[in-house]
Amino acid sequence: MIWRLGFLSSFLVAGLLIASCDHPHRHHRRHHEPQCLTLDPNRGPNTGGTSVFVETKGFSDDFLVDIPQVFFGDTPATSVTAIDSSTVEAVSPPDANPQPGEHVVDVTVEAQNGQRCVFNDGFTYEGAPRPDCLSINPRGGPCAGGTAVHIETAGFSDDFTVDLPRVFFGTTEALSVAAINSSSLEAVSPGTTILGRSVVDVFVEAQNGQECHFNDGFVYECPQGPDCISIDPRGGSCAGGTVVTIETAGFSDDFTVDLPRVFFGTTEALSVSAISSAALEAVSPGTTALGRIVVDVFVEAQNGQECHFNDGFVYECPQGSDCIHLDPNRGPHTGGTPVRVETGGFSDDFTVDLPRVFFGGVEATSVTAIDASTVVAETPPDPNPTPGGDHVVDVLVDARNGEECVFPDGFAYEGPAPLACMSVDPNRGPLRGGNTVHITALGNCPFDGDVEVKFGGVSATDVMIISPTELSCTVPAGLRKGAVDVTYVVRTPARACDCRLEDGYIYEI
Repeated sequence: MIWRLGFLSSFLVAGLLIASCDHPHRHHRRHHEPQCLTLDPNRGPNTGGTSVFVETKGFSDDFLVDIPQVFFGDTPATSVTAIDSSTVEAVSPPDANPQPGEHVVDVTVEAQNGQRCVFNDGFTYEGAPRPDCLSINPRGGPCAGGTAVHIETAGFSDDFTVDLPRVFFGTTEALSVAAINSSSLEAVSPGTTILGRSVVDVFVEAQNGQECHFNDGFVYECPQGPDCISIDPRGGSCAGGTVVTIETAGFSDDFTVDLPRVFFGTTEALSVSAISSAALEAVSPGTTALGRIVVDVFVEAQNGQECHFNDGFVYECPQGSDCIHLDPNRGPHTGGTPVRVETGGFSDDFTVDLPRVFFGGVEATSVTAIDASTVVAETPPDPNPTPGGDHVVDVLVDARNGEECVFPDGFAYEGPAPLACMSVDPNRGPLRGGNTVHITALGNCPFDGDVEVKFGGVSATDVMIISPTELSCTVPAGLRKGAVDVTYVVRTPARACDCRLEDGYIYEI
């Protein structure tokens, strides 16, 4: 009986010990890991600055007392502010590795006691969209270039109205680019020398390095053989002499080596010169037809190839009497210059009825007919010559039947040499200077104000005004032996004038 009671006591003690081991919480607290609960908002721009509310639980630290650190990726938040013991407001820093699209990073909360929790992929940085070429119109044009192309884009950081991008058609830059708005452009296509149909990409390159492009964005439709591409200008005076630029394509000849001939209608150009292997400059011949005359323009290569512009050039000729051309258009004031005068539309035949010609109202010394509409007139002396300058006058052609025409400002008389504006006495002296000279004003610049006199650029001293037309001064030392210019400047409150006498004074040893 006694052993049974002892066994029972041992059993009860063991049970109590086991029960005690099964329930440790009865003796101490269980340790909990911190948890990241919510993060709002969970996205923002890659420039940073987004206020993010971060809610946690299980941290031993009271955030109102010990503010934790918050990391976006590996970059600490710009600022962290406690909202309550387990919630903070963190301002996102700029993305350390910005992407054109989205960049997702972990967000880590790290308490001062070393506890931490993590929002895996917790925050999304929104990058700037990739620049995109949206539309291009038209998508093709002639191989000569010059097509105005409208281009729309999106996603560029630059404002095109401020920072204009460059546009390339293939590898060749546009002739010009103009902004329509912050993301749209008008680019003028360059030309190409490739024959046939050629397709090129079109690139838009911003000043900040961003770019987009249109694959196969533009199609050049070029001729397979010789073709006349452009002519400019497309008209001119019936007197001829208009310089016309002609662009071609498809010729076998290189125009810089084998120059072609150019015809305006049936009349050959006055001259032709090569600009490039396929471009020319031709000077239009004249025509005696009256009114508006339209002619074809032909380009004939030395190897026999040719092209032409239908109705390529328009002569605008007078319906009645007209002064067409005058050559030369200047001569000495003494007269005697033979001037060729070409006209059109006069009823008179000048070889039968010689007209009179007037230069500024003074009749020509002589007039000789060259053909029915052209004369040579010899200029009379200029009745009002301009010393040191030109005197421009109208030239009038007056037919016997009363018809007339005028060259406005048609002839310039070259005036005589200008009169000296001063005299210097004596006009020579020692190189060391120090001698006194008298200067007399001969022109329209009297000594009626402050006067500065210089010899070879060096100012004279002791300037004394004797009268409005005379002064004396002491000559400065010369810089070198020989003749120097003498100048003076007069300044008054109302005006300023000056005078220069070239080689007006001679320094002697």
